[in-house]
Amino acid sequence: TKSIRSGACGHLLAAAALTVASKFEDTSVPTYKTLVGFASREFCAEDVHLMELAILRELDHRLHKPLAIHHLRWFLELTTSASKEQRMYASYICELGLESPECP
Repeated sequence: TKSIRSGACGHLLAAAALTVASKFEDTSVPTYKTLVGFASREFCAEDVHLMELAILRELDHRLHKPLAIHHLRWFLELTTSASKEQRMYASYICELGLESPECP
C-alpha cells in the first residue's frame, strides 16, 4: 500500500465503514475502486480492504440487529423467580418473533 496522507485517514475510515455497513444492510455494495475514486485517490483499494478488516476485528465480527432473543438471557437472569417452563416459553415466543415481519 502507498503512504496515506494524514487528512485521508478519516476518509479511509469512512470508506471502510461504508463498505461494512453496505455489506450488512444493502443489496448492492460500492466497489473499492468506486470509493477510491470518490476520495480523489487519497488511498488505494487495498487500504480500504485492510481498514475494513481492522473494523471487523475491532468489532470482533459481531454485526447484528439486536432482537428480543439477544436480550432474553440477561432479562431472565434478572427475574430469578422464572421457572424452567417459563424460560422455555419465553424463548419459544422470541423465536416465533424472529420469523414474523410484524416483530422486528
